[in-house]
Amino acid sequence: MNSSCSDDSSMGSSATNSLFNLSTVTNEQMNSPTSPFSPLERTMRWKQAKSDPQNEEEFGSIAQTYDQPLIFKFYHPPSDPAKVVARIGDYEDVPVDEWLNCLGTQEELLSSNNVHIEIDVFEAKPIWEVKVAFDELLDKQPPRNTVARLVISLFDFKYADKFAPALKKHYGRLFELNVGIPNKRIKPQSPDFEAECVMELLHQLLKDPFEGSPRTLRVLRVFPFLCVGEDLARLINGCRNFKHLTLSNISSMKKGNFNKVHSILLDGCDMADTWHDKDYAKKMTILFPEAVYFGFTRCAFDVINTALKTFASDRIGEKRDSVHFYQSYPDFEKFLMVATSWFEKIGENRQEKTIELIGHEGGPRVVVHSCDSMYRVPLS
Repeated sequence: MNSSCSDDSSMGSSATNSLFNLSTVTNEQMNSPTSPFSPLERTMRWKQAKSDPQNEEEFGSIAQTYDQPLIFKFYHPPSDPAKVVARIGDYEDVPVDEWLNCLGTQEELLSSNNVHIEIDVFEAKPIWEVKVAFDELLDKQPPRNTVARLVISLFDFKYADKFAPALKKHYGRLFELNVGIPNKRIKPQSPDFEAECVMELLHQLLKDPFEGSPRTLRVLRVFPFLCVGEDLARLINGCRNFKHLTLSNISSMKKGNFNKVHSILLDGCDMADTWHDKDYAKKMTILFPEAVYFGFTRCAFDVINTALKTFASDRIGEKRDSVHFYQSYPDFEKFLMVATSWFEKIGENRQEKTIELIGHEGGPRVVVHSCDSMYRVPLS
């Protein structure tokens, strides 16, 4: 793909001579077995972060625990919007000339299998400077084989592809990749342009099917706008062990055959439903012919019902004998009351909080899960 997402004449080589030059810290200092600062000295030198990003299990998570996240967050402090500071691990508001020292004192986090990156920088020049500094930060870390989960979020996804080479180099073998964060404020863009920029990032990370993440990736979650079509299907189908896809903001729906997707979630993020949401609910069984786990969370009730109704009758070419349907509507009894206008209840498991339905006009057996159920992807 040749995208114009990050074209910007102000992002030039002058950044390499900026205040973000961290090369004065040596590998010996970075990898020293003895931290140059005691825990007390750290808290006096840097501000302890108040809270961690969301680290709870997500729908489609691999059945394993996550380490404490290694956090890189770059942002403008409210006191001086022209500056850029960072959260590095457990410390926030760290000035640029302290980034490597701060990272080097947190050896316990350097091997974390859970990496969380947020780039909340607004203008082109500081974004480029953060990119140069970020590359140096990653170069000073010890090599790693695999990462269980990588979260990458930007305020402006126009520049996402600029960070892709460093991400691929240092976190090249991923099990789970999250692009964006639910309900996080980002720069408003046209849906199609934002989707193009996100696809360029995914293309750079996943384009080579014979190395890195395409050999290991099981889970992809995308919360900014994304086009559901052949380009996305081609990338996912190239990931040999792929299992789960989460979508949130759909910019357009095009033809595509996602034959590697076994579970699929639409996360509405508590926003009003769109025409694309309803179109997805009608076409999901065609787009994802191998999927048997379908989830809807924080979605409008009408979208959930539209999706469930697709299983209420026989379909030409349908091969699924049974499916699992995860929904987030809190009033399970009301949900079932509506559903039984199209289905017959044939079973119930109170311990698992599920019921089994079969359509009045045929269709697969549908196991409906209550709102507090969570699907986990098997690692094998």
